[in-house]
Amino acid sequence: MSKPLIPLLDWFPDGWLERWRSEFVEFDFVDARDPAVRDGQLSEAVVAFAIPPVNRIADMPKLRWIQLLSAGVPPELCAIARQRGLLVTNLAGLYGTAIAEHALALMLLLSRNLHIAYRQQLERKWDKSINRTMTDLHGTTIAIIGLGNIGQEIARLCRALGMRVLGCR
Repeated sequence: MSKPLIPLLDWFPDGWLERWRSEFVEFDFVDARDPAVRDGQLSEAVVAFAIPPVNRIADMPKLRWIQLLSAGVPPELCAIARQRGLLVTNLAGLYGTAIAEHALALMLLLSRNLHIAYRQQLERKWDKSINRTMTDLHGTTIAIIGLGNIGQEIARLCRALGMRVLGCR
């Protein structure tokens, strides 16, 4: 009896294919990012790691589960998944902290004019007037539209800096 096939259809971290193959020996993981490889594997796929071409899902009779690499589900996938009874899972919630920290880093960069200060440092000059344009985030107000995983995490970090947070879903 053959092992259930899981084609990896999009990016995955270096070394993970070998890791999955050694940890989950009951499955057959295939790097199917190349369309020539992908097209030869779809009809046997039980699980798809990333979205297969939607127009090819009809050619995947064994498919039971699609693991997306995004937080959302593409609308064009919803109807066919519902019709076929496919399990579709995504990565909602996975990147909230990383994206919130990135957003906060950019806010600090801009409020403190660090991009200008860094450029001046590289040019070996210092314009002391940059001090007058630097501002603190503490005591300022941020409005966050969308309080999903990322928005909630940004709100938490901003509150920790003493910012007033306004938000709406």
